Amino acid sequence: MNLKIVILILIILIIILIKVLFMNTRNNFQSYSQLETTITFLEQLTKSGGNFYVNGKPVINQNQPLSIIPDATAASVASVASVATVASVATTAAEVVSTTTTETPITEFTIIAKSRGGGGDYDFAGFYKTTNKQSEEVAFDVITARGYNILVLNKDGSYYDFKNYDTHMYYTNTTNMINYIKNMIPAGKIVSVAVMDDGERRCAPGVIFYENDSYNINNGYVIERKLNSNGPNTPVHMRDGIGNDTISSFELFGPIKVLVDYHGSAKANAHTFSTSQSYLAANGGTYNNTISYAEIQKLNSDDILTTNEVLRLIGGSATSIIKYRDGHSIVGIKGADEGSASENIIRATISGGSVGKYTTPFYTTAQKTFTITPPVETIPYTKITNKGEQKEQNCPVISPWTGGQTLESCKKLCTDDPRCTTFNMIGGDCNRKACVSCNSPTDPNCNLKNYYSDDIEIWGNNR
Repeated sequence: MNLKIVILILIILIIILIKVLFMNTRNNFQSYSQLETTITFLEQLTKSGGNFYVNGKPVINQNQPLSIIPDATAASVASVASVATVASVATTAAEVVSTTTTETPITEFTIIAKSRGGGGDYDFAGFYKTTNKQSEEVAFDVITARGYNILVLNKDGSYYDFKNYDTHMYYTNTTNMINYIKNMIPAGKIVSVAVMDDGERRCAPGVIFYENDSYNINNGYVIERKLNSNGPNTPVHMRDGIGNDTISSFELFGPIKVLVDYHGSAKANAHTFSTSQSYLAANGGTYNNTISYAEIQKLNSDDILTTNEVLRLIGGSATSIIKYRDGHSIVGIKGADEGSASENIIRATISGGSVGKYTTPFYTTAQKTFTITPPVETIPYTKITNKGEQKEQNCPVISPWTGGQTLESCKKLCTDDPRCTTFNMIGGDCNRKACVSCNSPTDPNCNLKNYYSDDIEIWGNNR
């Protein structure tokens, strides 16, 4: 044979042999890689206290660590590889074998409102929650701003709604806040309130008095007076920062009226206005510079016109009157009795002398704890009202009469007792029975499950 041909054949055989060896090495590597992945999964499972089951039997012994044996036989590799096939569904397996823990339910929670008045870096408003499982305060993710911030929660403490009303800037914002609390928040909702910066300046309707001119703030003094925060009429004596017989006009903001009188507070010459007036132009100037007394009044005595009045609808107090840049916080319930809410006010103080700022020295905090009551399950039972419907002849009593029961608790006693098929209630006494068969209502072996009577015997069995 030609030497060249022999050499060529040898080369081809060598290439084939190398390829076979390479494939075997690759397969072994994949098997060991799969084995290592499987063992890692099982080791993690062992550490977490779980068991991996195949055909109803545990695959591994939790007391012995797993390890890769370098000289493992092909049979042992194949055995573990079969486990690896099952382990490929690791997510499902982990869900099946993970140990079950009973989570403590949230049965109680506390809502906290924090407020601080003052401009610049001093102002603050925030809302927090703790539970019987979480003692650390967790903040609600809401963006607070100047004025009244209102967080509304469901009975279980979950979020329902949030609003902000800048009652410092415009009285219309106070009107909107009143309408929201009065008409938009359902009864029973938890309402938490915190003032940021200032909530007092336009917290009530009022009157702006101008000296010597018609609504001109540059020609004489301007004095502003509001309706009392808790609602009653507000007297305004001209000696109270206002010169007697110097008012030339006044401007109303909010749904109010103003009574004015000449030369004293006896109201002998009183006139009432429900719109702004300029005495320089109206009435021929008759009333110009003649007012000695004024009184701010509601148009209707039962109107809710101030923040204090509307906050009473969530349990606030009539005596909680805020002033400029006070801190004010409340936690209450819509529709609760007046004064039942947790409420606090901290008065603002002036710092830095005559050119200083009104600031609240500390945070004011209100907090209230609530209990979550599990829903009462209503168990469906059919009431038997006609003694003629009672066909069962064999309904032995399975327990003594149990006193002090309600209908629902008696239903539960019967439901929880696997022997009980029916019961009757007389007053607060519950009598459980086991009817073995019956001819009514339809099935001859219906056992009358979930039937009861509350005023008659059942199947001839009395107490």
